[in-house]
Order: sequence, then C-alpha cells, then structure tokens
Amino acid sequence: LKAPVPVNKQQLQSYLGLLHYYAKFIPMLAAKVAPLYKLLRKEVVWVWDKPVNDCFEGSKLFLTSSNILMTFNPKLPIIVSCDASNYGVGAVLAHMMPDGSERPVMFASATLSKSEQNYSQLEKEALSIIFGVRKFHNYLFGRKFTLFNDHKPLQTILSPQKSLPPLAAARCHRWAVALSIYDYN
Repeated sequence: LKAPVPVNKQQLQSYLGLLHYYAKFIPMLAAKVAPLYKLLRKEVVWVWDKPVNDCFEGSKLFLTSSNILMTFNPKLPIIVSCDASNYGVGAVLAHMMPDGSERPVMFASATLSKSEQNYSQLEKEALSIIFGVRKFHNYLFGRKFTLFNDHKPLQTILSPQKSLPPLAAARCHRWAVALSIYDYN
C-alpha cells in the first residue's frame, strides 16, 4: 500500500478513517493503532517519532493481509472470542468447521476510554465480552454459541451456570444481566 506519511492531524484522521472502514476485517485494530489515535488528541503535540512511524507502516500491512473471512452460516457452530489489552478490546465471530478448524466471519475492536483504561484486568476482559456480544448481537441472539476468553476468573464469574458473587462490582452485575439473554457456554 502506497499511503504517504501523514504530516498533520487532518491527514492522519483521513488515513484512520480508511482503516476504520475495514475494521471488521482487521483483528484488534483499535489496540494496534492506539499510538496513531493518541496523536489526534487535542492536548498531544504532533511528534512523528519512530514508534508512531512503525505503527503507521505496520497498519498499512493490515489492509493487504490474507485473513480470509467466510460468510456467516447459521447452520455451523458459532464461536465468539474476546480479548482485552491496556488500550483496547477486540472480538472475533467465527465458525467451527467440520474438520475442527476455526474460520473468522468478522472482527470488531474499540479503543478504551481513559476511565476504561483504569478498570481492573478482570473488568477489561469482561468489557471485551460485552463489547463482542453486543457487536455481534444480530448473529448471536436466539442461537447457541461458544464464548471464549483467556481470563480464567471470568469463566466462573460470567458463566451462565453460576451466579455472580454479591461483592462483585456493580458494572459486572449489569454485564451479567446483559449476557443472561444469550444462550452460550
């Protein structure tokens, strides 16, 4: 991809708009381009240093990668995988193929707000699940699906078979209620 290096915030905003258009095809996009988004903040002085340039050059590769998506097929088993980092959340809607392999259908990601960045890791991981399930609601509601997350404590806290501990944060209780309308394991 022959995108020129942005020289101001407007050009960077245009480039990020192009990337965002293809966000559902790029896993964890928001977290991967967080250094570029930071340059758009009003309080940040424009400094195009090596880490920012490396992020920009790497982001151009996202548009040419060979992540091959498949069309959603309601007859195949559905998998939603969610993850969180310090800067963003991401989710993948995928199908389990008859041969046991997983094929992605769609990706979604978002950057965390300043207040969300202060959440505990458990809350960030729970937020990634809520984000993914809400993003893929049209594909998930009324269908059984498997929900994956690499954070072990969440497997019991947000499990449909167990109730949330009474001392859990209020937002976790709200998220557990939001998840209760879905049929997942």
